[in-house]
Amino acid sequence: MRSTLANIKYEEVKHNIESENLSEKYLKGCGLSQKSKNDASHIAVATVNSCNAIVSWNFKHMVNLRAITAVDAVNIKEGY
Repeated sequence: MRSTLANIKYEEVKHNIESENLSEKYLKGCGLSQKSKNDASHIAVATVNSCNAIVSWNFKHMVNLRAITAVDAVNIKEGY
């Protein structure tokens, strides 16, 4: 498994003011609670950096239709 992961090209992305602002919009506009602040930040960083996928074990907050639909709506409104 590690040898497979070692062959994956990746780029480290950082949290910045743009992702912070988007994260706050998720919390306000998506019905995500403050408990989901880290999840909102994770999604925002991926969105701002045009990531193709987010890998997560967090099925409760991030990988559910309600959250995905709400985040998509905010992203469209904000031009992502």
